[in-house]
Amino acid sequence: MDKIQLVYGVKLQDMATKSQEFMYAIDKQMRLKYDMTYVDFLNDPNMWKRMMGDDYAEIVSTASQDALRNVFSKSYADSKTPVGTIAGFIESLSRQPIIGAMVPFGQFFNNTMAHIMDHTGISLAHKYWAGTTRDPMELLTKTAVGLTSIGVLSQYEKENLDAGLAWYEERASDGSIRNRLYDFPYIFYKAIGRMGAHIEKDGTVPRELFDEVVLTFGPGALTRQLDDNMKGMYDIISDAVTAEDPEYGQAVVKVIQNTTSMYASGYTRFLDPVNLTASMMKGEAYVAPDRKQGAAWVNNSVRYSDELLESIGAYVKPEKKYQSITTEADQV
Repeated sequence: MDKIQLVYGVKLQDMATKSQEFMYAIDKQMRLKYDMTYVDFLNDPNMWKRMMGDDYAEIVSTASQDALRNVFSKSYADSKTPVGTIAGFIESLSRQPIIGAMVPFGQFFNNTMAHIMDHTGISLAHKYWAGTTRDPMELLTKTAVGLTSIGVLSQYEKENLDAGLAWYEERASDGSIRNRLYDFPYIFYKAIGRMGAHIEKDGTVPRELFDEVVLTFGPGALTRQLDDNMKGMYDIISDAVTAEDPEYGQAVVKVIQNTTSMYASGYTRFLDPVNLTASMMKGEAYVAPDRKQGAAWVNNSVRYSDELLESIGAYVKPEKKYQSITTEADQV
């Protein structure tokens, strides 16, 4: 996997973006502490003297934590606080065999929660309530940016609401409908903006929308795959205990199929760039499949390799239902 990511340029992109983020963070700390840029610091004949003190170590430490926070890679595990203990438990789940595949993004989930709290004023209030060492100007700026974004998108979402688009959809410049569900953090502001648009237009937020937004950004997003498998196990036990003619054999098969699909798609994810390239080469002829038709678990298993498998005759896509970049039913 490491070699494949090297070929695809994933590691290069990762190094470039994270290095740039760290350079910004350390330059910021240099300006605050020494009133000079990082370049000025490097050119200072007395640089070595500054590097000998505790101030420099604090600068590097703070810059490192800020950079990790901004690239969603910071660990929030801390056994000294209740929140840190919970965060540590969530992060540890990703490293456990079997369960880790069902809860794979514990650290990223913690970072998304931190981003939401930073940009909605929660972290700012928490600083003064708990006495944390976070920079108040940074938190105030993030809060202002976040609330302003929500306000702007509330007006933007009024148009999408009138156009009948779902809260995660928007119309592109060419008239096609784009799904922005996985474009975090933009989708968070878009979702809250849609709720604001409903309040302004209808005076209330539909319960269905509220539940869906909470599920998307709340703890349910972390444990959704785990919940599905646990539900399957519960159904097996329930049928075996309560049904007069239990059909728990089907439930067992379903759990096995879902688990197989989860691992098969995960271990073939590295083929996605090649698979997408094959899809793009089809141009207008490409139509996304309806993975719920036929054997859904098979369709989900090959979601990152279906084009490649189809090209060698090893897989036949299910009957097409949706256009590639819209959610409108295919009329052909």
